[in-house]
Amino acid sequence: MRKKALFLSVMMAVVLAGCGGGKGTQGTAGKAPASAETSGESGAKSTDGTKLTMLMYGSAEQQEKLKEVIKPFEEENNCTVDIILSSLADYDQKLTTMIAGGTAPDAFWVAEYAVPQYYQDGLMADLTELLNDEEYDFSDFTEAQQNHYLYDGKLVGAPFSGAPLVCFYNKSLMEKAGLETPTELYKKGEWTVDAMIGYAKKLTDASNNTYGIDFSRGGDWAIWDVCMTPVLKLYGGEPWSEDYKTIGINSEKSLQGVQTFYDLITVDKAHPAPGTTIDFKAGQLALFPDLFSNVKKMVDLDFEWDVVPMPFNEDGKSTGWSGSAGYAAYSEGKNLDLSRKFVRFITSKETIEELMHYFVPTRSSVLESEDYRTGNQGEIMRPSEESFTFCITDTIDKVRVKSPHPQYNNISQVILEHLEEMYSGVSDPKEAVDAMADGMEEYMVK
Repeated sequence: MRKKALFLSVMMAVVLAGCGGGKGTQGTAGKAPASAETSGESGAKSTDGTKLTMLMYGSAEQQEKLKEVIKPFEEENNCTVDIILSSLADYDQKLTTMIAGGTAPDAFWVAEYAVPQYYQDGLMADLTELLNDEEYDFSDFTEAQQNHYLYDGKLVGAPFSGAPLVCFYNKSLMEKAGLETPTELYKKGEWTVDAMIGYAKKLTDASNNTYGIDFSRGGDWAIWDVCMTPVLKLYGGEPWSEDYKTIGINSEKSLQGVQTFYDLITVDKAHPAPGTTIDFKAGQLALFPDLFSNVKKMVDLDFEWDVVPMPFNEDGKSTGWSGSAGYAAYSEGKNLDLSRKFVRFITSKETIEELMHYFVPTRSSVLESEDYRTGNQGEIMRPSEESFTFCITDTIDKVRVKSPHPQYNNISQVILEHLEEMYSGVSDPKEAVDAMADGMEEYMVK
């Protein structure tokens, strides 16, 4: 019950923050992580007529496809799996409510930002046995996805979707301006941060309401790291260290990225300001960093487009990031053995393969398959095979999953507060990142 109480207190703080409350507290940073392991008495019952529940965020189409895909599991285990759909915005609150009401899901999705928090509060059951399961073959997952679910030598989740951030571009605008395309530059090893920023400035045309670049993914300003992760990475910065102990958001490299971003908005007018609605599909942008999975939206456009990997910075690291969604089994579930079995099934090579046109696969064998490279069905559409190779095959293991933190929600409030001050002109970039660092200090792991 202690783990459950910890999580509920954490998420109540998040809910209150979303309603305009104060900072509150979150998680157990600085303390030893609560154990996600269970004793031999897991509470699992006979599978005769057992009903499992699984909580997800996403689309109704994905939910229906999952219902179809799990039928063999239900038949083999004489059980039913009730798939409950939530929006991502309401997901943490939904999970909190279910746990508090005694109807916790047996299995649930975990977004990349939530993994350390959920693990720290003991919600994620130990799945370490999958590491040595030869038939399951955990080594088939891409390296970045593997590492994201390993904590203290234990596996606490299994990834099923991992779309990288790539750069869509308006090819027609490039040709009209007499510029080589980013793909042509990429082939020559000249698609650099400087090249991307230079193109953003050159291709801005205020008379046609055309901007050079938009890091906000079309106006997603409320989730700070959607926009700021590639901005910080432009010159090798990071918001914090991998061990959550050291603040990096006000480092020299991070500041250089934030200053460049700020200048694109305020000086060059090459980036839309917060509150401005710009649509790449309407021809209003030259360069559009977005998740590869959103290639599905690039249909029936009035211009030619293509996609290229995000450039690598001077440190040789990608300025992009990868999302990650995984499955976890609830550590205090009454049907824990069966829940673990379900996670194994839903993240197996066979299931990932069956769902490859609904989620960007996390298994290398599926990513590299002919069916995935050339397929054109379900939700995930395809660019040219060459562009696919550049964006997925060549770079998927070079892109890190977006940095999580066990105090993510509290830190987000701090960063958003000072970003707003910078956007409104109350502070300049250096003052803003220094204020962020001061506010983040109490949330770093000691």
